[in-house]
Amino acid sequence: MLTPAQMLGLPKFDQWYPGQEYIFEQLVEWMNGENRFACAPIPAGFGKTLLAILTAFWGQTRTAYLTSTKGLQAQLMDDFGEIELKEIMGRGSYVCNEYPTFFTDSAPCTYGFQCPTRDSCQYFSRLAKVKDANLVSTNYSYWLHQHGYSDGMSHLPSNIPPVTSGNPFGLLILDEAHTAARWIESYKKVELDHKELDRFESQADETWEWWQSHATHILPELTREESDLREEVQGYAGADVPTALRSDYKWIRQLAAKVGKLSRARDEWVPEYEKGIMHFTPIDPRVHNQALFLNVPKILVMSAVMTPRAAKELGIPNPTWIQSNTQFDPARAPFIHVKTIRVDYKWTEAMRIEWVATIDNILRTRRDRKTIIHTGSYERAEIIRANSRFSEDMLVNTPRNIIEVVNRFKRSSPGTILVSPSVTTGYDFPGKECEVIIWGKVPWPFTNTPLAKARKELDETYSDWEAMKTLVQGAARGNRRESDTCEVIIVDDHWTHFWKDNKEFAPEWFHERVNPKSQDLIPAPIQRNRES
Repeated sequence: MLTPAQMLGLPKFDQWYPGQEYIFEQLVEWMNGENRFACAPIPAGFGKTLLAILTAFWGQTRTAYLTSTKGLQAQLMDDFGEIELKEIMGRGSYVCNEYPTFFTDSAPCTYGFQCPTRDSCQYFSRLAKVKDANLVSTNYSYWLHQHGYSDGMSHLPSNIPPVTSGNPFGLLILDEAHTAARWIESYKKVELDHKELDRFESQADETWEWWQSHATHILPELTREESDLREEVQGYAGADVPTALRSDYKWIRQLAAKVGKLSRARDEWVPEYEKGIMHFTPIDPRVHNQALFLNVPKILVMSAVMTPRAAKELGIPNPTWIQSNTQFDPARAPFIHVKTIRVDYKWTEAMRIEWVATIDNILRTRRDRKTIIHTGSYERAEIIRANSRFSEDMLVNTPRNIIEVVNRFKRSSPGTILVSPSVTTGYDFPGKECEVIIWGKVPWPFTNTPLAKARKELDETYSDWEAMKTLVQGAARGNRRESDTCEVIIVDDHWTHFWKDNKEFAPEWFHERVNPKSQDLIPAPIQRNRES
């Protein structure tokens, strides 16, 4: 078989990683078959992005590649921009040419101004290129909103099914697909602040049925107000619209859109009031998966934690499974449980001290390498820092300084410890950036909310599945390349029953790393890889 470099014309991909060629053969077979969905549980560092791009090129079909963050989009462009990959982000990422004080998501054209330089607009010129491109990169949020509220990303007449005319997408690639259900949820979710709630004349404890009925009742009035304000706005030229009028029009337009969403919902949503905001969230994202899948005939779903449970969460029926026998040595990334205490709301001060002492004993024998401690909460992060003998070597982030603290940790010397609930996903620490990971607790989500309760009633495995996703992702932060060495140790005795009852939720490659026997003593550090 040709090498990736020969297929793509990119010299840096001059050879297959071990096992990649076998996966690509499976992807080709799937593309030739009738099954719409393929699920690929490919671990980090295996080159799944390259495999997806190769599939698009082999299939010779128009392809959209969705990522969960702008950072992943940037990485994709760095690797494949030379092969005519075109990217697009939301309108808030582009400055208006005609009125540079505006981003294009709030420029005068959004309230009726006929822009004379639309063809050279940063956003619309980029969108035009994307509509002509065979290989497109964007994020979940833009894909959902552009197809849900605008004219999409293809040259297709609105009355013609996109699978049969114009330039339809033939392949949709969902990267980090374990986040896809949450992106669908975010797309559908409605939030109303105190000013918007005044139009409902409501109480915070109203039922979903009340909210939907009242939304249907007030929607015609809001629509009329929006129409009247639009007509008034369009009587001005461009940015000459008075600020107050512009704000009023934007506000009523957004409120009418939100109320319309609530009115049109055909499934059960959960209303939740928190800190002056009323949140409305659909219980089951599967009901709305068509907003993501559209009519694309082939959909490749990739994630390191892709399992049948993950496919179920997205409502994917009977997918083709692209199996990968990982070539990574599990001995470089063992997952070990050290018997300590059960970490939960019942723990005492003495138990907390014992917990921190166990963590310290792990750190004491690993001072020549950098460590991440996943805490699951800021409260537990502070407990560790306040009681650890190694507190002077610890970096503990807040919600506001996570990027700064992560960068400091990456630049730090051996012996530095990052204590955080915030780096279980989205951050990579290859090589010597992290060689030890400590899980302080099985990361069950907080379930004492109306939405969590509703989802657990719908599916009793909800909280265990959320915990497994987080745990597998967090355990892989230090194993990004075949040459990486990073051991993972969990110090919560809930692990024993959690793994026994829920190991089917974990991908096969993770099973290979888990030591099924809990340890009474802290194991010796694993031998460091000379190449890392």
